[in-house]
Amino acid sequence: MSRALVCRAAILLIAVTVSDPTPAQIISRCRFDVTRLQFQGTPIEQARCLLTPVLRKGILGPTPLRLGDVLETRVGRPADIDKTKLGGLLREEGLDSLADMLDRPVSRTESGVSARYFVIHDTSQLLTSSPFPPDDDPRLNRLGARYPDGSWKAHIFLNRKGELLVGYDFETPWRATRLEGRVGTRSRGLFLHVEHNQPRLRGSDGPASNDYDAPPHGLTAAQYDRSALLYIVASARAGIWLVPAFHGVIDSGVGSHDDPQHFDRAAWEAALERRLQGI
Repeated sequence: MSRALVCRAAILLIAVTVSDPTPAQIISRCRFDVTRLQFQGTPIEQARCLLTPVLRKGILGPTPLRLGDVLETRVGRPADIDKTKLGGLLREEGLDSLADMLDRPVSRTESGVSARYFVIHDTSQLLTSSPFPPDDDPRLNRLGARYPDGSWKAHIFLNRKGELLVGYDFETPWRATRLEGRVGTRSRGLFLHVEHNQPRLRGSDGPASNDYDAPPHGLTAAQYDRSALLYIVASARAGIWLVPAFHGVIDSGVGSHDDPQHFDRAAWEAALERRLQGI
């Protein structure tokens, strides 16, 4: 074969590889393997990658080398949680619907794989006026968001005051990321989705429709507390400590998302540790 033909064949091979990746080559920051239905590495290695900070415009920060002890010692391991105590705690806080479902499983894929990932989203609610209103403003505390067909956009919604709405129980397979759309129905049921109300303002460095700027303090203390409790509930039902993940990281390389912005992982882990005491 002539040198010119060899070069042309090499170019064609590269083009085919880029435009038509094999399932195991799905593009993402944390390398999702369609065959194994998981990201690369051990569960805790996946969590470190999937909790990479999400910045403005979907830019990702440095991947943490280590998470806090509360996650490092649990992710991927059996969830040894006293469901009786957890159920009592939920009922004390008026979360009877969550307590009633503690003995139910979490969602499964069509091939029978149990949910592995607890996905943290923010709603990126664009406001038309600035500055940001107080966190208890009614505009920031609506609950639920639907697609045009009327279906919910996530399993559970959390507002700034820590109030929640269950759109779908964790047992219901549901899709809320572009990665799931790219992979197809085989991934449905692998991810549990929680939306956190987060207002946004237009950035001066983008198009008129942009929602680049989130509050510098990120989520509220009430949201971190209730989100940590939901992670415990989901893991208790799964029987294993799920891999926590940020929406923007899951979709990196597949779509462009910048949520959750200004997520204080240390605050979330501290809330998780508090909630675990006595359970």
